[in-house]
Amino acid sequence: MASRHTAWSADAGERVLRGLHEHDRLVLPALQALQAEFGYVHPDAVAVVASFTNVSVAETHGVLTFYHELRTTEPAEVTVALCSAEACQASGSRSLRAEVESAIA
Repeated sequence: MASRHTAWSADAGERVLRGLHEHDRLVLPALQALQAEFGYVHPDAVAVVASFTNVSVAETHGVLTFYHELRTTEPAEVTVALCSAEACQASGSRSLRAEVESAIA
């Protein structure tokens, strides 16, 4: 199956960042844009984003690792996300999770 995302390269990443609206030229929107384009945030993208947004690599890495929605590895062909909030648990999400885990194990 062909990937639905562009292959990562620093040049392609810089192109994505240059295309951001002026108001989105912050660390989090930049990381989100890269993930939307490539499916994940490549480790080399941290320095590219830091340079682009004029913040440290450490701060950029901190933002990347703080938000669990941002991924640092290529996504699988199929990603399953299950809600684990209290309301979802009250509606049976724990048993659904057990069923899904046993089905894919």
